Amino acid sequence: MALAAIVNSTQDQLKEEYKILVHMVEEEGEDEEEEFFEIDLEIVNNIPPPHYWESYFTAATSSTLLANCLLPISDASCAIPAVAKASGYY
Repeated sequence: MALAAIVNSTQDQLKEEYKILVHMVEEEGEDEEEEFFEIDLEIVNNIPPPHYWESYFTAATSSTLLANCLLPISDASCAIPAVAKASGYY
C-alpha cells in the first residue's frame, strides 16, 4: 500500500510539472511572436546604392581599382561593355 501511495504521489507531481512546462513553452511562443517586425519593401527599394567607386577613382592617381585589379584609368574609361549573346548559354 505504501508503495502505491508513493507511485500515485510521484505521478501527480509529474503531471503538475508537465503542466508547468507546457505553460512555460506556451508563454515563450507568445514572446517570440512579438519579436517579429515588418520590412517596408517600398522604402528599401528607394535606398540609393552605395558609391564605392568614389574612393577608388581620383584625379591624383592614374590607376583605378576594378574587380580588385589595378588598371590604368585610360583603359577603364575606354572600355566597351560586353553584351551577352542570346545563345541560351547564360
